[in-house]
Formats: sequence, structure tokens, C-alpha cells
Amino acid sequence: MPVLLLLAGLPCFAQTDVGISGEVLWDRMEVNAVISLDLASAGIRIPAGRTQAESLLAAEYLRLIGTALLGIQVDSSRVIGDLIAGGEWTLADLEALALGARAVPSTLSPSLDRLSVSYILGISGISGALLRHRIPIEPPRTLSPVAAPAFTGILIIASDPQRVHGREGSALMRPALFPKIWDTEMNLIFEKNMLDPAAAGRMRYFTRDGIFVGGPSGLSPEVAAVVGDRPLRVFAHGVFGASPTDPILGRDDALAIISREENRRLLREGKVAIILDSSVIREQFRALPEWRPARGPVAASVPLNEMRGSLDDLGLDDVGVNVGRQGLTITMDGILFQPDSAEMIPGELDKIREIAEVLRNFPEGSIVVSGHTALAGSPEGRMQLSLQRATAVAEYLVTLGVRTADRISVRGYGADMPLADNDTDEGRRINRRVEITVLDPDSF
Repeated sequence: MPVLLLLAGLPCFAQTDVGISGEVLWDRMEVNAVISLDLASAGIRIPAGRTQAESLLAAEYLRLIGTALLGIQVDSSRVIGDLIAGGEWTLADLEALALGARAVPSTLSPSLDRLSVSYILGISGISGALLRHRIPIEPPRTLSPVAAPAFTGILIIASDPQRVHGREGSALMRPALFPKIWDTEMNLIFEKNMLDPAAAGRMRYFTRDGIFVGGPSGLSPEVAAVVGDRPLRVFAHGVFGASPTDPILGRDDALAIISREENRRLLREGKVAIILDSSVIREQFRALPEWRPARGPVAASVPLNEMRGSLDDLGLDDVGVNVGRQGLTITMDGILFQPDSAEMIPGELDKIREIAEVLRNFPEGSIVVSGHTALAGSPEGRMQLSLQRATAVAEYLVTLGVRTADRISVRGYGADMPLADNDTDEGRRINRRVEITVLDPDSF
């Protein structure tokens, strides 16, 4: 059943003029909402009917606040309503969040014709509720690391209008619960599954007003509490997304983060602050936000279709090709390595050479190589082995001239993204795989 119909099933007093207004305060990670009642429409007279009016407002609270919460931006393409429609969240989750609000005693308008109750609702708990993983995905590593100091946090300044990747014109970057971070080659530097759910930190938003002060760090105590006194300070080079929520960093700045373990750890621990224009930090809402489900997979661009045809023509066993939202992914099921190592057997090297011959003919788009393991050994060991195997494939692609090292990144997922049942030999074989994704900027 559609989300809006479910919410409409909550109590509603059709002949009563009751409404909601308010704002999402992204710098405080809270919603401030005001629910008000036209007393004459409810046939209520003050002061005798004040308790009755407050009861009516309380009865309408869940329905009205629920419709407001549906429009909160989760990432660049989805709002909370999309998560509920897709089954990632439920109306029960939404209700539990809403019931955690703090109510302020009711107030009468100066003309004594409306009664209002204000609610203050923290939304930082949504972030925690949506982190379903126990072990975070490793942030990407580069095959061409640069020398970089160890920073205490990452401060991204994106308060001016930014060029929107893949579209004409510019726009102010907007806040979301889980923005991604990209570099100018459209390599993914950060996404929510890289966050350690056990870490206390979460990405935070600030405005320029008052964040730069005198003192050793030059930052206000509120910002320094997130990024420390020696953060990497970078200016965004653009913004990306159906809703422009994702900052794009310069490649050199991205390399300073992913080249050093101490700086990659900052991503896992959420020690990132983003400076936005004050006009987007406070988002006003009234009544029902306009909401529609997120768009489906985009159509593949012509180069990806050509590449897919060329790869299919190879007729390689245990190699699948799929065109999706981010680009083209080559999945090598059951890729064979020496036991518990990243050394590939000769037959696999032959297979990769054939794939590389096709990829060299399509030089557009950076590449991400992802490693996956079966469910064996410790979680830490699986994560490390998957990263080592992805690195081995990536380095071989570099030697074959597919891309330069700065245009290939690697990720290790361990056994966190299985394609088959780990209880069977065949399932474990399928899950031991390496995926080569050619990113297509036109598909973003």
C-alpha cells in the first residue's frame, strides 16, 4: 500500500482546520514543528475548551508530523518516503521517531482564535537507525598514494554555488542524512556504508557565520569538536546528485584523504564537517511535502552498451556484465586465487587480459575494482583478503594499460555482500568474486 495512503489512515478530523508548519534545522539535526488548530472550526471556545483542543492536536500529531518527516532528504536521490516505499524503513520506525519528540506547552494566538503546540524532534537517530551494517566497508585506497600529513578531521567548504556535475548551471549544495563524497574523476570517496556504526561521530553541517575564530585552530569549539584542531580544509569543486547533496573534491584533496590510513579512518569515524550557505541549513515545510518515489535505474549510455556487447562477445565463463546506475560492472564469479592469498592462478590472468583488451578501447570513465569473499574466517580477515585481491586485479589492469593508477581505486567488502548462499560449495564459489566497475559520469 502506498505510504501516503497508510498515513492517511491515521485519525483525521475532516471538518477541522488543523495544520502543521515548521523547519528542519540541519545544523542542529532537529525538526521544529508547530501544529495549530482553528478553534472556531472545531467548535471550541476558550478557556473552557482548552483541554479538548489540546487533545485534538495530540490526536492529529502523528499524522501531520509523519507527512513532514517523509520529505527529509536521505541522500542525493531519496527521501524517507522512498525508504518506506522500498521496504528499507517502516511506518513503525517513523512512528517511533515521531514519539520521541519533546512538546512545548500550548500557546494561544494574539487574536485568541488558534491554539498551537510546538514539537522539537531530533533526527540524528534516523542516521543510526539506517546504519544496518556491523562492519564498515573500507574507504577506497589508491594505487598511486601521495605523501600527506595525518589530519584530525575533514572540513569541506561548499557555501557558494557549485557547478552541478552532469547538468548545466550551478546550485547551492543541500544537506542530507547521508551525502556521498566524490572526486573530480567521479571516484566515490565516501558513502554511508563506510561509517563505523560503533563510532560516535556523524557528518555535520555548519554555516560560515561564527565558525572561524581566533585561537590555535582558528575554528569555533562546535566545529573543532567534529574535525579537531588540524583538519584538512578543502573547497568543493562541484556538487552532484538529483538533489545536489554530494560534494565533489579536487583529486589532490581526495588523494590526501585516501593515501593514508589515519585519514581514511576519519571517514569511518564521521569526522567530517561541511560548510553550507545559511539559506539551505534551515528548510521550511508546510502541510504535506511534495514526494514521489525515487527514479529507477537510468538507461545506459551508448559507450557502455558498446562495451557490454564487446565483453559479451568474448564468451568468458563465469563472467557477467551488467549496466546499472553507476556504470558498467563486470562480475568475475568464482575467480581463482591461491588459497588465502591474492595470487591469481594463470587461467584467471588470461581471462583478465581478454577483458583488458576491451576496456582499453573505451578509455572514458574511472574504474573501481571491488573484492568479495565467502563467509570463512574472521570478519577482519575477510575484509583484508578481499581488499588484497581487488588490489591485485587493479594493479594487473594498470600493467595492461587499461587505466593509469590514479584512475583506478579499490574496495574490499569481505563477505558483506553475498550473491548466493554461503552454506553450499557452489554458493561460496559464486561469492568469491571480483567486480570491475567502469564509472559512467553521464549516468550519474
